[in-house]
Amino acid sequence: MSESSSKAMSPLGRIVSTAEGSVLEFRREYRVPLAELWSALTEPDLLARWIGTWTGEAKVGATVRFQMLHEDEECPPEEVTIVACDPPRRLTVDFTSPEGPWRIELTLSDTPTGSTLLFIQRLFRPESAADAGPGWHWYLDRLASDLGETDPTPAWDDFNTPELRGAYQSMV
Repeated sequence: MSESSSKAMSPLGRIVSTAEGSVLEFRREYRVPLAELWSALTEPDLLARWIGTWTGEAKVGATVRFQMLHEDEECPPEEVTIVACDPPRRLTVDFTSPEGPWRIELTLSDTPTGSTLLFIQRLFRPESAADAGPGWHWYLDRLASDLGETDPTPAWDDFNTPELRGAYQSMV
């Protein structure tokens, strides 16, 4: 399946090999200014509209409590360590997991028409992209919708089609 045929609303992520291992990468363009995109990614009340919210002291080295709000079942808060933060350009966090830190890197940049988000998740195993890809794809589409860039994102069960799961599985 080609990137453009998988979902008309947004491009697929991709698996990239790096010196540290495989990563799942999404690049998304937005018409909003960089500062607005940064706020949507970092301010608890704005973040809650598309993925979840956090509490705690937001500083490098600190651990905050992050809770996803749009899952089928209620999710307990998770510990997330802020590894790097350079507003409004870069945020790196580690989610606690049994396999080790689950690193997410967000890099934002200005464009002539708005801003760009480069979203990277380090993968413990490349095959985990088959599960993580559709989820992050959905959440990034929810972000675009919240920013007024797209129509509302379908519910997870309608979005997570066999075609989409197959597209991410085929990357492995």
